[in-house]
Amino acid sequence: MQAYLDVAALAREARVPHETPEMTRLGRTLFWMAREAGALGLPHEARALFHEARHILGDNPQQSGGLTAYRVAAAVLGWRRAGRLSQAIDRLRSS
Repeated sequence: MQAYLDVAALAREARVPHETPEMTRLGRTLFWMAREAGALGLPHEARALFHEARHILGDNPQQSGGLTAYRVAAAVLGWRRAGRLSQAIDRLRSS
Protein backbone atom coordinates (compact mmCIF):
# COMPACT_ATOMS: atom_id res chain seq x y z
CA MET A 1 0.00 0.00 0.00
CA GLN A 2 2.78 2.37 0.89
CA ALA A 3 4.31 1.95 -2.56
CA TYR A 4 1.16 3.34 -4.19
CA LEU A 5 1.13 6.28 -1.80
CA ASP A 6 4.79 6.86 -2.65
CA VAL A 7 3.98 6.84 -6.38
CA ALA A 8 1.25 9.42 -5.76
CA ALA A 9 3.68 11.57 -3.76
CA LEU A 10 6.29 11.38 -6.52
CA ALA A 11 3.68 12.31 -9.14
CA ARG A 12 2.63 15.28 -7.02
CA GLU A 13 6.27 16.29 -6.61
CA ALA A 14 6.74 16.07 -10.38
CA ARG A 15 3.57 18.16 -10.83
CA VAL A 16 1.83 15.57 -13.03
CA PRO A 17 -1.60 17.06 -13.80
CA HIS A 18 -4.49 15.27 -12.09
CA GLU A 19 -6.45 15.27 -15.34
CA THR A 20 -4.09 12.87 -17.12
CA PRO A 21 -5.39 9.33 -17.71
CA GLU A 22 -2.49 7.95 -15.67
CA MET A 23 -3.36 10.03 -12.61
CA THR A 24 -7.05 9.24 -12.96
CA ARG A 25 -6.16 5.55 -13.04
CA LEU A 26 -3.90 5.95 -10.00
CA GLY A 27 -6.69 7.74 -8.14
CA ARG A 28 -9.19 4.98 -8.95
CA THR A 29 -6.64 2.34 -7.91
CA LEU A 30 -6.04 4.11 -4.60
CA PHE A 31 -9.79 4.27 -4.03
CA TRP A 32 -10.10 0.53 -4.71
CA MET A 33 -7.20 -0.16 -2.35
CA ALA A 34 -8.83 2.01 0.33
CA ARG A 35 -11.99 -0.08 0.12
CA GLU A 36 -9.98 -3.31 0.30
CA ALA A 37 -7.93 -2.06 3.26
CA GLY A 38 -11.11 -1.10 5.04
CA ALA A 39 -12.61 -4.54 4.46
CA LEU A 40 -9.44 -6.11 5.88
CA GLY A 41 -9.79 -4.06 9.05
CA LEU A 42 -6.96 -1.62 8.33
CA PRO A 43 -8.66 1.71 9.03
CA HIS A 44 -5.53 3.88 9.13
CA GLU A 45 -4.32 2.55 5.80
CA ALA A 46 -7.82 2.81 4.32
CA ARG A 47 -8.08 6.43 5.41
CA ALA A 48 -4.65 7.35 3.99
CA LEU A 49 -5.40 5.69 0.65
CA PHE A 50 -8.85 7.28 0.50
CA HIS A 51 -7.54 10.77 1.20
CA GLU A 52 -4.87 10.43 -1.49
CA ALA A 53 -7.48 9.18 -3.98
CA ARG A 54 -9.69 12.14 -3.13
CA HIS A 55 -6.76 14.51 -3.56
CA ILE A 56 -6.08 13.12 -7.04
CA LEU A 57 -9.67 12.73 -8.22
CA GLY A 58 -11.08 15.85 -6.58
CA ASP A 59 -14.79 16.55 -6.29
CA ASN A 60 -15.63 16.10 -9.96
CA PRO A 61 -18.40 13.45 -9.95
CA GLN A 62 -17.34 12.17 -13.38
CA GLN A 63 -13.90 11.26 -12.05
CA SER A 64 -14.56 10.66 -8.38
CA GLY A 65 -17.57 8.36 -8.77
CA GLY A 66 -18.39 6.81 -5.45
CA LEU A 67 -15.93 8.75 -3.29
CA THR A 68 -18.52 10.90 -1.56
CA ALA A 69 -20.89 7.98 -0.95
CA TYR A 70 -18.03 5.88 0.38
CA ARG A 71 -16.85 8.66 2.69
CA VAL A 72 -20.35 8.87 4.16
CA ALA A 73 -20.57 5.08 4.47
CA ALA A 74 -17.20 4.92 6.23
CA ALA A 75 -18.26 7.69 8.62
CA VAL A 76 -21.55 5.97 9.45
CA LEU A 77 -20.59 2.29 9.29
CA GLY A 78 -16.86 2.42 9.94
CA TRP A 79 -14.09 1.59 7.48
CA ARG A 80 -14.38 -2.19 7.85
CA ARG A 81 -18.13 -2.43 7.26
CA ALA A 82 -17.99 0.11 4.44
CA GLY A 83 -15.22 -1.92 2.80
CA ARG A 84 -17.17 -5.15 3.13
CA LEU A 85 -20.30 -3.50 1.76
CA SER A 86 -18.26 -2.25 -1.19
CA GLN A 87 -16.93 -5.77 -1.83
CA ALA A 88 -20.48 -7.15 -1.78
CA ILE A 89 -21.62 -4.52 -4.27
CA ASP A 90 -18.63 -5.29 -6.52
CA ARG A 91 -19.52 -9.01 -6.44
CA LEU A 92 -23.11 -8.23 -7.41
CA ARG A 93 -21.97 -6.03 -10.29
CA SER A 94 -19.64 -8.69 -11.66
CA SER A 95 -22.17 -11.54 -11.55
